[in-house]
Amino acid sequence: MSGRLNQYQMKEIKDKLKDINQAWESYFWNYGFCKAEINFETQGKINYYADIFNYLKDTLPFIDEVKYFPDFNKSVFQATGIMQTIYAQQDLINEILYIFKLQASSQEDKNPNRKIRNELIGHPIRRKPVGRELISSIFLGRYFSNGMINYILYSVDHNFVGKDTYHRLDEIIERHKRFLNKYLTLIWNKVTTVLVRFKKGLTELKRIVDLKVPFKRILDIVEHRFEAIFKTETIFKKEGLLYFLDNLSTHARYRHSISLFAKSLSDSLTESIDTINQLIGNKEKNRKDKLDATNELVTFNVNIIDENHTDFIFDSKDHLGYEFSKLFDKHPIYNIEHFKSEFQDIEILQELNNMELNFENDLEYYCSYEYLRKLLTDKGFL
Repeated sequence: MSGRLNQYQMKEIKDKLKDINQAWESYFWNYGFCKAEINFETQGKINYYADIFNYLKDTLPFIDEVKYFPDFNKSVFQATGIMQTIYAQQDLINEILYIFKLQASSQEDKNPNRKIRNELIGHPIRRKPVGRELISSIFLGRYFSNGMINYILYSVDHNFVGKDTYHRLDEIIERHKRFLNKYLTLIWNKVTTVLVRFKKGLTELKRIVDLKVPFKRILDIVEHRFEAIFKTETIFKKEGLLYFLDNLSTHARYRHSISLFAKSLSDSLTESIDTINQLIGNKEKNRKDKLDATNELVTFNVNIIDENHTDFIFDSKDHLGYEFSKLFDKHPIYNIEHFKSEFQDIEILQELNNMELNFENDLEYYCSYEYLRKLLTDKGFL
């Protein structure tokens, strides 16, 4: 195989691994719908898959653009390392196949590489479990160099007559790359199938949002289809949003928090659908799927905050912006008392007082914090 083709094959392997991992980190790790389509068991709670992925990624360089040695000792050391790496990667692929509810790789696809590994380093001396009768043994050959594996095999199948055995490492590596490509393709096809179905659910959720379904109903659907958004902000927890809804008429801060969630939901749905399209190869974005940032997501009037509103970008020259960021962290110096001494505005003081009264209540504290951000922005302070 030419060097260019060899490089292309390795690039294909790395790209597939990267795409599968992105799908895992973005969707299978975060959403119950995707988890239900795979074997997301106890190990998933500690992101067990990430360990497998990192092991595969970290060991790929061992079989990429390998340079061989004329020295016998270095050649033996290199060959045993590469064969053991291939053996481990085969097992890792089988584990990923299991996670994605796919059939394990066949013995035919694993061999002859697995057989060579077992003969060379796995079981250089083999005996029957019962009776301890000798089955086979191997001894290293003198032509073990420059990417050539050479050993003499003595086996019961050949009446223990020594058989000079030769294998080229480059052929072994190419077989393994074909193995990786084959099974990563099967895994990617399963990932694509799940993501297409998941995207269909997100598109349906967007349609429901556009129909202005009652807010509580939207939250119930989000909980089953797009639940990760509840973890992105303290004020986005479902129970918190329901609390804001119940207290909507008592203060504008609660309406503002719901508006923040509405905009975040809109943006996140659009971003997720676009990302899935890109990930599975559909890079043409359907503009009709774009949610208008001014859409109302509840049956009552919710004024979505200005589309230009973003998290504050801190500038070393903008001291208030820096100090305000510390208020989020409940800083001991740039605290509520500090801000009270800076402002006499009634609305601003009211939010600071509410934050002070609810210092240990994160729901109320950060609800006021976000509304205070809006007040300071609208009044030109931020």
